[in-house]
Amino acid sequence: MLNAQGAQPPLAADGKFGPKTEAALKAFQQANGIQQTGVLGRQTLGRFDDNPRPIAAGPADAASPSTGAQRVDAQGLTGSALGNKFGDAAERSARQLNSVGRCALGVNNALEAVGVGGRGHAYQKAEMLARDAHFREVNLSASDLPNLPRGAVIVWGRSAAKPYGHVAVALGDGREASDHIQRQVTGGRYGTDFGNGPDPQGRQFRVFLPA
Repeated sequence: MLNAQGAQPPLAADGKFGPKTEAALKAFQQANGIQQTGVLGRQTLGRFDDNPRPIAAGPADAASPSTGAQRVDAQGLTGSALGNKFGDAAERSARQLNSVGRCALGVNNALEAVGVGGRGHAYQKAEMLARDAHFREVNLSASDLPNLPRGAVIVWGRSAAKPYGHVAVALGDGREASDHIQRQVTGGRYGTDFGNGPDPQGRQFRVFLPA
């Protein structure tokens, strides 16, 4: 069924539910606005029989009609003075906290350091930044995230496994800063809820670039 919906590379029918099958299933779930669990549950199975969207036509390949986010290639993005300043503040905040589980605190502290207000949980930062004139939202593939310029903000949606989602600031070198510094996160057990219910595009993450 996944091959019929455009799984790439095509899956071998070997009777095994391996990492390639899981990745293809998550891509199908994303394309059809279903939480990307990688589990073939009742909702996902039913979608195969209900005029599904092919994997290749998933929301990651289109601009977001709800926010006007522009589809871009991270390789073509450049930094900005505000982005560099914000990245510096985020790196300082992460090194000072050096903790786990307080990503929103680290990013909120960095935002306030550059004059951008607003507190809240990690997943709530998406709607806050979408309304802030200091940032513009762009649509990217997960594989592009390590190539983001310094100061870009990545917000991951909440799920049952990750009830607060995740938020971090790209450092421009494949790392991110939140309440600590680590390699850029490109996936996980995140959901598609940024505070207003499931995202209509089925996105697990949203990206905001400093003006």
